[in-house]
Amino acid sequence: MNIQRLSVAVATLLFSSLTFAKAGGLAFGLSAGTLGFGLDAVYGLTDRLNVRANYRAYDYSTDIEGDGDGDELRYKGDLELANLGLGLDFHPFAGAFRLSVGVQNSDNRLMGIATCEQAGGCDFGDQNNFLLTGESAQVDVDLSGTHPYATLGWGNAVSEGSALGVFFDLGVMFQGTPTVNVTASCNGALRQGFCDAEAQDEEAEIQKEAEDFEIFPIVNLGLRWRFQ
Repeated sequence: MNIQRLSVAVATLLFSSLTFAKAGGLAFGLSAGTLGFGLDAVYGLTDRLNVRANYRAYDYSTDIEGDGDGDELRYKGDLELANLGLGLDFHPFAGAFRLSVGVQNSDNRLMGIATCEQAGGCDFGDQNNFLLTGESAQVDVDLSGTHPYATLGWGNAVSEGSALGVFFDLGVMFQGTPTVNVTASCNGALRQGFCDAEAQDEEAEIQKEAEDFEIFPIVNLGLRWRFQ
């Protein structure tokens, strides 16, 4: 799915809703999910269409690679999430159920470091037991960019009824293939040259694995407050 198709989908939802009376109303929400903790602002355009802006962010530590054998490098790193989104919520039945599309401007990044602690060396690149004890490798996985998203959800933030309510989202963000960069820190200038060559092979291996993460899952649960 590309930006052009997303624009067509948004325009279609907007056109189909213009025949309904304007709903109006403003609501704010707090939420938590796979894109982080965040704040939502929702404004009602019609009784079936709302515009939504959100910001979600979170940092946490995670393992980046490691297959469990004793010689495999294990990267320990931090996943930094920062996502600013804008989209439309379409309520086809004028109820709580909704379809949402939009874009997320993401500054998401996964960074890690692995230091070889094995006396016999650690696997790196295409070579077994290549990195010596104390030598290290760094990996940077760039997930940033402007990405379209699509979700199914429950909860109309600006509908009539109780001012306090909950909302839920389930869907995907189409982030494309992440960009991977691997560098190594080795002992001495001569050995560093060999390490740089193996770092390219390590980078290609991780880049291939990163192709499985072109779609980022979106799960989000929140609490909203509607202004009267």
